Amino acid sequence: MGQAIPTVLNAATRFLTKYADPAVNWNLKWDFSTAEKVEEEIFADRPIVLGFSFLSTGFQSSHVVVAYGYAEIDGKPGYITHYGWGRNDTQVWVPAGLIGFKMTMSVGHTHTY
Repeated sequence: MGQAIPTVLNAATRFLTKYADPAVNWNLKWDFSTAEKVEEEIFADRPIVLGFSFLSTGFQSSHVVVAYGYAEIDGKPGYITHYGWGRNDTQVWVPAGLIGFKMTMSVGHTHTY
């Protein structure tokens, strides 16, 4: 269960608490996934952490991926992801129907260049 979405959220929170600039206001949250919300993040150029659904995959644990693109294959919607099992596992298409959870981050900071 090391990759169950609440566990990933807790680990990311600990990391940001330790290393992020304390002046930056950030917020991480997880929720059940909907295609509309996932696509809203992707189309706004915000990568999103997605967790596989136990029910749709039959896995005993949930794997999480970082999704950064959207694509349909044979009319089925899905997400272009970094699958996380090795440096060559990028640009892996994951069917939208396998996703059960999402984790998003909001940051109260704007960049000035």
